[in-house]
Amino acid sequence: MEHLITAPFGDDSLVIDDVTLTNLSPNSITFSHYEYWDINHAQLLIEWFRTGYAAPLGDRRRNDLNSLFWNYVRS
Repeated sequence: MEHLITAPFGDDSLVIDDVTLTNLSPNSITFSHYEYWDINHAQLLIEWFRTGYAAPLGDRRRNDLNSLFWNYVRS
């Protein structure tokens, strides 16, 4: 499988998801390919420890970071 995701230059809000599936067997096959995409409205930080006492600190750092961004829906 070859999978290439690109964002074209310009102001359009889109990405191109180009998937190439190759049957390497000598037999014909039937298959389905599904992809699920979702929008993440929050900036994420790398958190090597996300449990116990580290979780509230990580929440505060994430909230501080996200307060620097304004989420909007363009119509």
